[in-house]
Amino acid sequence: MQVTAAAEKVLVTLFTENNQSIFRVFIMGGGCSGFEYDFQLDEEMADDDHKVSVSGGHVVVDSVSWTYLSQATLDHKRDLSGARFVVDNPMVKRTCGCGASFSL
Repeated sequence: MQVTAAAEKVLVTLFTENNQSIFRVFIMGGGCSGFEYDFQLDEEMADDDHKVSVSGGHVVVDSVSWTYLSQATLDHKRDLSGARFVVDNPMVKRTCGCGASFSL
């Protein structure tokens, strides 16, 4: 997984404001297309987590999600819909109409 400069800038702020240094990205079942991305600040890394170092901390992905996210890019976007993390994943085959869920 790669992390864009925009995402890293927001992560540095999150790490500082929340006194945490781990940002977890993972895939979970749900949505109309089958899967959704989820994000959370975390306190620990598991032994089988894959980590990407960024300023002030790490982006971590569990081993199951890594299968689907190893080629993805984590970005941060701000537009009329608001500010949010987004994942650009070349493995995605289809997304739902609103773009919140996907299938592999």
